[in-house]
Amino acid sequence: MRQVRALLAFGIVSVLLVGAAGCGGGNRRLRVGVDPVFLMQSLQSPDRDERRKAAELLGFSRDPRGTAPLIEALQKEHWTNVMAAQLNALATIGAPEAYPVIQQYMMHANQKVARIGARALRLYEQFKPYYGQALPMKKGRPVLPGAVAPAAAPAAEPEPAPEAAPEAGEQVGP
Repeated sequence: MRQVRALLAFGIVSVLLVGAAGCGGGNRRLRVGVDPVFLMQSLQSPDRDERRKAAELLGFSRDPRGTAPLIEALQKEHWTNVMAAQLNALATIGAPEAYPVIQQYMMHANQKVARIGARALRLYEQFKPYYGQALPMKKGRPVLPGAVAPAAAPAAEPEPAPEAAPEAGEQVGP
């Protein structure tokens, strides 16, 4: 519910409270809808957090109409955390025109951006077969059919060190 309140404050969702027909409000569900047109406009916002949130929500919506605005916004972006959200959104949508763009960022001169591009390319390969299809959602994220949780590693093997996440305030380029 806290996330829904945050989205309402952000101004990009509409909420409809639906109850069972003929009931006096029993067994209510919360249905949240995201306006993709507003999200596409939010990609041009001067606020980087708003651009990041808009990209994440466009990716979750998997709306193919968001591909061109995401590519355009990505080419103007200088903040790594926003680039990551935009690349992941492109990968999650899975549109064919996103593949060369994601590949281009995989070869970026900045190593953090190149790692983000490589992760987005792996994500793209997972979502590409489901392009244009609605996927079931779990905890607000699309779930691939047949996705299995990774098995636990044996206790004898040490776990590899996690990759360093890009710093939220790091700017790439001019």
